[in-house]
Amino acid sequence: MPSTTVLGRIATALVAFALSIIVHAAPPTDEQVQQAVDQFKEAWAALFEIQATREDVERVRAHALDGLEIGALTPKQVGRLFRENMIHGKETTRMIVARMTEFKDDPTSAGATARLLRLFFLGGVIDEENRPDPELQEELLGEALAHEALPNAIRSGEASFVIGVLDALAKKSVWRAHADDIYALADDLLHCKDPRIAFDFESYFGILGYINDEDAAEDAEARRQAIRAGLVKYGRDVLARAKNGEIEVDERSIEFLTGSLARLDSAPARGTFIGSAAPHLDFLWSNDETLPSLAALKGKVVILDFWATWCGPCVASIPNVRELQARYEGYPVKIIGVTSIQGAHYGENGAVDCKDDPDKEMALMAEYIGQKDITWTIAFAKQKVYNRDYGVRGIPHVTIIAPDGTVRYNDLHPADPLPEKAAKIDALLKESGLAAPTPLPKEKETESTEG
Repeated sequence: MPSTTVLGRIATALVAFALSIIVHAAPPTDEQVQQAVDQFKEAWAALFEIQATREDVERVRAHALDGLEIGALTPKQVGRLFRENMIHGKETTRMIVARMTEFKDDPTSAGATARLLRLFFLGGVIDEENRPDPELQEELLGEALAHEALPNAIRSGEASFVIGVLDALAKKSVWRAHADDIYALADDLLHCKDPRIAFDFESYFGILGYINDEDAAEDAEARRQAIRAGLVKYGRDVLARAKNGEIEVDERSIEFLTGSLARLDSAPARGTFIGSAAPHLDFLWSNDETLPSLAALKGKVVILDFWATWCGPCVASIPNVRELQARYEGYPVKIIGVTSIQGAHYGENGAVDCKDDPDKEMALMAEYIGQKDITWTIAFAKQKVYNRDYGVRGIPHVTIIAPDGTVRYNDLHPADPLPEKAAKIDALLKESGLAAPTPLPKEKETESTEG
């Protein structure tokens, strides 16, 4: 049960939101917007101290904008709320789109900021039927990137959410259509006066990676690596300032930035991962009691599927992994679903609190394996599931290791078509003189929503 102190903090914050309806009837000032942000952050932080229900979360979000005249907000103010994930509800979104449309041709930073927000909210991410709309995304992205004041908006910090907007598009073709302009953002990002932008650098670097493919210019990767070095340098400065108290950042955010920068400076990010020896993994528990160390699996193709029970796409991919396991049953191929202690287990009855009780979490996993008909090996690793050595910045994340112990493929998705995965695995088996199943016919190649 949550403590009365925590509940009191939430209640106090919600009352403050309610009172602001009366106080903030007029068009909001920057101070009033900041007050709303502060109150929201206090209520939101309190949720992390309890096992908050969906209703708790929705109640806090529903009160977040009470008292602010949405139709009178400036682009800068909307950007501030957007950065804090405060914008909630279809009606609020509709009003913001209308307001930002009024500003989209403003020649100042306000116009550039308004165009970015329109890109996110005006069907730029999803249309009315909740489907990605790449044509609209491409049009609105071009409109936003073409605004002459965009560099100033980013450098001043007014549009420090730009990477978040780009990352939400999640479509390679849209990014590639504006590749040069996205690359050109790097200098502005590295001169942004809002240090919080460093928390998004890993996403920006990932976007540049998706833009680069076999058709990219020969110097594209060298350019990307030069940008990466600049992002790491900027990020480390922000991290040092945060640890010294020069920037107000909570411990959770410091931990996030530390991990993000470690991944940005890792072998996968540097481009030296493929072909190198697979990093070591320490297994704490596995449903395969004979599971040796990773190094002892040399002589087999090893497929590492980084996942967690709370991850929807991971759970949705279970049938795909089961299908792969069935294909290679009896062949020298080992599939390991790698997770780590999460502090909670998400099963058929929802979340189960396992904080400070890893034995309970592992016991629940043993039951989960039977419930989900998981036919491959599941293991808890000592290393976090967001494994920096493997460049795991999101899950699910699949790495394929050759029989000689070297990494050959990384950052794949378990739901990729079976023929594509089988072709990679079969080739590695044959390369080592090992038996492989009969080749599967290739499926027609199509670009997925994720790229």
